[in-house]
Amino acid sequence: MIKELPYDTAVTSRITKGNGAESDPKFSPDGKWISYLAHADEDANTGPLRIHLIPAGGGDLRVLGRKFDGYISKYQWVDDSQKIVFLAGLGVRAHIFSMGIGNSPAPQAPQAPQAPQSQAPQAPQAPQAPQAPQAMTRDEGVSSDFSMTADGMTIVYIHENPRMPAEVVYLSSRVMIPVLITRLNPQIEPVALGQVETIRWKSSDGALIEGLLYYPIGYQTGNRYPLITYIHGGPEGAYTRGLNSSWMAFPQIYAGRGYAVFMPNFRGSSNYGARFAQANARLAGKIDYDDIVTGIDDLIKKGLADSERLAIAGWSYGGYLSALMIGKTNRFKCAVYGAGLSNAVSYWGTADIVSQRERLHGGAPWEARKSYEDQSPLTWLRNAKTPALIFHGEKDERVPLGQSQETYRTLKRLGVNTQLIIYPNEGHVLTVPSYQLDKMRREFNWIDKFIGSRQPGV
Repeated sequence: MIKELPYDTAVTSRITKGNGAESDPKFSPDGKWISYLAHADEDANTGPLRIHLIPAGGGDLRVLGRKFDGYISKYQWVDDSQKIVFLAGLGVRAHIFSMGIGNSPAPQAPQAPQAPQSQAPQAPQAPQAPQAPQAMTRDEGVSSDFSMTADGMTIVYIHENPRMPAEVVYLSSRVMIPVLITRLNPQIEPVALGQVETIRWKSSDGALIEGLLYYPIGYQTGNRYPLITYIHGGPEGAYTRGLNSSWMAFPQIYAGRGYAVFMPNFRGSSNYGARFAQANARLAGKIDYDDIVTGIDDLIKKGLADSERLAIAGWSYGGYLSALMIGKTNRFKCAVYGAGLSNAVSYWGTADIVSQRERLHGGAPWEARKSYEDQSPLTWLRNAKTPALIFHGEKDERVPLGQSQETYRTLKRLGVNTQLIIYPNEGHVLTVPSYQLDKMRREFNWIDKFIGSRQPGV
């Protein structure tokens, strides 16, 4: 919720009515509007964020860009208080957009009554609706932050693409030609990188799903390649067309070793609108599972992926789905994942958030017992045979360490080849560089051991 705190009374009062998460409140430059970020459904905690406006003096709520499918992460007012510039992920890209707020119902300062005048009445002016978002940047790739002049005419932003790490770019709206003003990593320019393609396929129910495919360096049509599938966290996240070079996922390193890498944006992901983001409610571990495996099947059918050399990897929600997958199928030759849920009931009782799980299951454990059971990897792991390398931070509060310990004990009890690596004092993500590098090395060696590319000279 958003509250107002007058400096003279120090007494807070609530100015928003929604029950969902709200963030980043700002006054418009003219002081007439209060803006903030919240989900389109104010009582929800999922789906794309929207810019909400309320008159500073009280009045009706306005939600900008209701039909916009992008996921807004940052915004800034233009000094005329008639336009907002914002950053949003849309599909596999992220760009900077601008949007007019419209002029009705525009809040007005109180005025003294005027004496009646003898003139013909004028027809009321038609209200102007908020404008649809207009893209200001169209560069190939992903913008991740921006700053602009007060008039909105000049922007500097951070941008990366499949061949370029993050750099600072200058853009004047007068010429609309982006100018690269930093060159921080020239050493990567001569490095051979795998081709990146945005791909689409139909899931088992006919829904169209999108993702990224990294081709191995030296790819030749007709040859089949080992395939690594990375599953993103969230589930409200999305893979985008950046360099994608973090410790969580490093597809270009694998491309250089002769692997193909598949990065799907399954239902439940952001960047595709509210309906897509909320499609996994009560269907987690089912609808997203189908979206991913049908994408893998499509790559096998097209002759690119070797069905005998498949690996699965992920972190957080991606770790959860990885654990679920090795319980539901033995098609993967190995799995590498971290910070993944294994037992939905014990997770509900120990994690620092429960609202997401209750949304995905349809209630608390005693209200949706079957859903908690069906969506728990432990229910399915009795069938597991896939060698699994598991990572976890010792101090993880989002997905407590016990979740991976339950998986590890189960797999060891079943005689499955498994290892559990615990990083001391780390939380839900690894922050110590040496731990990040250790995780990357262990992951690479594990995957190479079981589905090695067999591509000499790479």
